[in-house]
Amino acid sequence: MALSKLFHHGSASKAPSRLGSLFIFAVLVLAVMLAGSSWLSSQTLQERRIAYDYEMRAREVLSETTRLRLAALSAMNSERGYLITRDDTYLNAVESDGTALRAGLSRLQGLLADDPAYTLTLVRLERRIENHLNTVSTMVTLASEGREAEVMRRVSAGEGRQAMAAIAEVIDRLEQSESDSLAQRTARLETLRDQSERMQRVLGVVGLALLLLGTIAAIMLRRSLLRESSANDELRRIALTDDLTGLANRREVLRSLDRMIASSRRDGRPLSIAILDIDRFKQVNDRYGHPAGDEVIRMVGKLTSSFMREQDLVGRLGGEEFIVAFPDCDAASAMQACERLRSAIAGTTIITEGGDVLNITLSSGVAQFGANSDRTRLIARADAALYDAKEGGRDQVRLAA
Repeated sequence: MALSKLFHHGSASKAPSRLGSLFIFAVLVLAVMLAGSSWLSSQTLQERRIAYDYEMRAREVLSETTRLRLAALSAMNSERGYLITRDDTYLNAVESDGTALRAGLSRLQGLLADDPAYTLTLVRLERRIENHLNTVSTMVTLASEGREAEVMRRVSAGEGRQAMAAIAEVIDRLEQSESDSLAQRTARLETLRDQSERMQRVLGVVGLALLLLGTIAAIMLRRSLLRESSANDELRRIALTDDLTGLANRREVLRSLDRMIASSRRDGRPLSIAILDIDRFKQVNDRYGHPAGDEVIRMVGKLTSSFMREQDLVGRLGGEEFIVAFPDCDAASAMQACERLRSAIAGTTIITEGGDVLNITLSSGVAQFGANSDRTRLIARADAALYDAKEGGRDQVRLAA
């Protein structure tokens, strides 16, 4: 309609030759805009496919890195189980955890095989995984030989946690790099979408038909953006929370703990942490099945959150192990909170879907942040206290030395 009005207005005031030229020019402008819109749409579609492929790969990479974290932690937990109980079934678990770690690494290498940017990172990760498995194997061997003093020395030195932290460091960098690549693709896709939206608005000014086309494109674009936003929200959720409990996952816990440590140093306020572990959890899984084990983990996570203050950070490190960070809280107060939680869990009965009645207990190790400490030492001290609680008979709270 806008072109029709312009044409009639020209016929009333301009020569026929001028009107013809104007009409031809309008047609050419329309043709250029349509060609530009078509090209831009093609580029957006192509970039969307690339971004989708990146997103799918990122999901798979994050899934594999999560499995690697859990397998590494499970290997160490199996080692600790053997150290505590001398039960040979834990040796099988150590072996299967090692197999799972190597298989997970192989899958991760397959996912990133075509990206040379990850070559050195994958080599470094492989070395640290092997170092972790060697550390676990050494601890098991020393324990089987009855060299208790050497075992205690290595546990107190935090060799297992250091090996775990080394793996987590490489995985964190790998996940960050993958997230950055995905963000760059998303940003490029959003730029192309913005350009496409502007083009549709210009085409809308030219004619009613193009206005209608622009409206439809804008609606489709909005839907695409909502889908993209939903996918990004899900990626953020996967990256920051534990799927089973909804608590902060290990990665988010460590990041938040770093911030709390920096705040404690800056303001001179106390900071304590507790590492909690469900006693004899493997027996629950073996006897009642993994669904029952998952229900136990969810229950412990829910109770832990309900017993802590709003400012406390509750997270799941993996497996049956949890962590609580207490800002502005000394070790004595943290011990009291953990003792209340321990008592509540000991008095809670769980009825499984099969009608089985479960009563579980919780062991905890508490440590307070010191002026000359850091995150690794703080966690190692709390973990050593947890080990003492396990050695002391379980179902108790111990304070780190």
